[in-house]
Amino acid sequence: RYGYVEFNLIRGKGKGFCHYNVSLSERLQEVLTVELPNHIVGLPYALVSQENLNLRTKVFWLAHFTKAYDVFARYVKPGRVYYDASFTRFYFTYKNKDGCNGYLEKIKRIWSGQDVLLIEGEYSRLGVNNDLFDHVCSMQRILCPAIDAYEKYDDIMNAAVKYGDKKLILIALGQAATVLSYDLAKLGYWAIDIGHVDIEYEWFLRKAKDKIQIEGKY
Repeated sequence: RYGYVEFNLIRGKGKGFCHYNVSLSERLQEVLTVELPNHIVGLPYALVSQENLNLRTKVFWLAHFTKAYDVFARYVKPGRVYYDASFTRFYFTYKNKDGCNGYLEKIKRIWSGQDVLLIEGEYSRLGVNNDLFDHVCSMQRILCPAIDAYEKYDDIMNAAVKYGDKKLILIALGQAATVLSYDLAKLGYWAIDIGHVDIEYEWFLRKAKDKIQIEGKY
């Protein structure tokens, strides 16, 4: 999934949970452009439509698309099918939230009844203190650095391969998740970059009007 941070890293900029890294920037360019039969790339939904986005989100993406136009022009291929990177952002950004509950239930079906390996930042705590993963068959976690996880990429990749056989691998690890999902797809693993889904779920449960801090979670 590509969002504004991934595009900024390609442009040579980094901040927050991931500082600029030449290797990561190059890998993000690779993942965006190389087409594999068993791998899909998600781009921000706002590229397609801004009709149901709230004003805050709409202004944010318009400003970002203007700044990052060179990246889109260079790397996004006309005629290629892309998917919705914003599927994990199912609540906060929308003006009309009537469809959120049904959408959420479809997301939960992805892992319902599955043996899941969850690879996440050490303070993310996806599914902790909520029922997001109540219907998985089993859950195993690999905890990674909360910031600049890509610096430990080889270790994380080795652990994913070791523990992810015959499992659905869900990854919430910032920009490292984009590369990790791609590399695991090349090896025949089923992996999804699922970052943000837990925090969106917490806001959904609280009917939050703004992005609020959730106790115990980064």
